[in-house]
Amino acid sequence: MGADVLTGARTVLSREERARLDESDDGAFYEAPRAGVHNTDAHFRRALAALYARLLTPRSSVLELCASWDSCLPHDLPLASVVGYGMNQAELDANHRLTARVVHDLNQRPQLEAVASASVDAVVCANGLQYLTHPEWVAAEALRAVKPGGLAVITFSPHCWAAKATSGWLARDAGQRLALVGRILDAAGFVDIQYAWVPGTSDTSAGSGPPPISLSSTVPEQLLSSAAPAAGKPAPPAAGPFSSGSADYVSYVLRSSGPLPTGSGDAGARSTPGLAAQDAGGDDLYAVVARRRPQQDSYDTPAVPTPSEVAASFTAPALREIEVLQPPAGAASAVAVSEATLERWRIAYGAMVHDAQALGIPASVIPALPPGASAADIRGARDTLQGMLASYLSAGL
Repeated sequence: MGADVLTGARTVLSREERARLDESDDGAFYEAPRAGVHNTDAHFRRALAALYARLLTPRSSVLELCASWDSCLPHDLPLASVVGYGMNQAELDANHRLTARVVHDLNQRPQLEAVASASVDAVVCANGLQYLTHPEWVAAEALRAVKPGGLAVITFSPHCWAAKATSGWLARDAGQRLALVGRILDAAGFVDIQYAWVPGTSDTSAGSGPPPISLSSTVPEQLLSSAAPAAGKPAPPAAGPFSSGSADYVSYVLRSSGPLPTGSGDAGARSTPGLAAQDAGGDDLYAVVARRRPQQDSYDTPAVPTPSEVAASFTAPALREIEVLQPPAGAASAVAVSEATLERWRIAYGAMVHDAQALGIPASVIPALPPGASAADIRGARDTLQGMLASYLSAGL
């Protein structure tokens, strides 16, 4: 059927946590290629390569999300294929580990149309999840793409382009970010979630060997902080849009809607000078590793979903965005929705109608959207049709 493949994911971030300091076009922000410029130091890159070497097996097929010019995949690890989804064609072309390249804005459309279901052994994403405004849907697509028993490996450093990172990311510290990534993967349906932290070091010599990496089922205790934010305005982070920053300061900035200090340079452009990572060492590596559940054993009895649960699966993530951006009357105030977003919701409702008709519900009783349907119109039609689906399935028609 035509049901959206992302329907299994649960919402993790709130509407406010999806906001960004710079809501301008992402394509323009990433337009200038930065091939050859590292935004993490040598220690981080070595640690990431060591993690991949530990987790990936030879001849694996890999899907890399938020890819750029360097995947940090071990050079001595032969891989069957590496498909890279990124925002800049020149950067993807410069990445010689990629066997296929897709320029794609995951914030505009989280679907991975170029990747077949259960076709890759691992999905990796390094320093990219913090920029996704709907990471739950992207994680759900990753679950669809990976084979049963396959891996998801999400890694990040202390740094990010603050202008384009979500407020939910900026307002959290390292331990909270690890926990957030774990929640996102869990919401998508991944299992066996593990966490790793490799502290930065100034020893980046080749003779020092790969850094030790320990995976745990819980966030490392050293990263768990119960300290309350200091009263008043926190101290600002170091100058520059690519900054580890202060979570408290970012929270203050987001609340006050003020600009993030950038020193010299343009916070809205990645080509700002002075942002290349220094190879003196010091970048911690944070990782979350999870698996898609293996094929169900024959002796397992699958849980039978209720008619309401089945009906809810017909509601595509695009229609679930309505709860985030346009809460019901009496809830938190709604935000302005672009015509492009409304059109995406209308198309998603059309797919829901198609599935309802495929089940046998007569087209004459299915709510039709009026021309130029508003968010309220789409919500009402969606809720009515979902109720009809639940009743239809309950009756066993």
